[in-house]
Amino acid sequence: MRIQVHLPYLLLMLLNFTLLPLLIRNTGMAMVMMLVGMPLITLIIAAAHARKAGAVTAFALVTGLLFLPAIFLFFNESAWIYCPAYALIALLGGGLGKRRTSISESE
Repeated sequence: MRIQVHLPYLLLMLLNFTLLPLLIRNTGMAMVMMLVGMPLITLIIAAAHARKAGAVTAFALVTGLLFLPAIFLFFNESAWIYCPAYALIALLGGGLGKRRTSISESE
């Protein structure tokens, strides 16, 4: 598996987890960002990755791990539960992206 194909998507995911928290100004905004903004962006990036590069499971696991530094930099230890949540969202996005690819190839 060539890593060069995956690097742009991993970089986008890292930016998702490091730049978006910088926009947080209060608790309400943090909740919206963590429950809507970051998961939606994660889903979109994972779907795009699956359409281009495949490797859904590995990408989902790495996505969960990429959130770990954000816990210590921007949030507190109660945010650890989002690591598996973001991995599952990336897995869902990857499945949707692969399904979309297989549908478009069959037409």
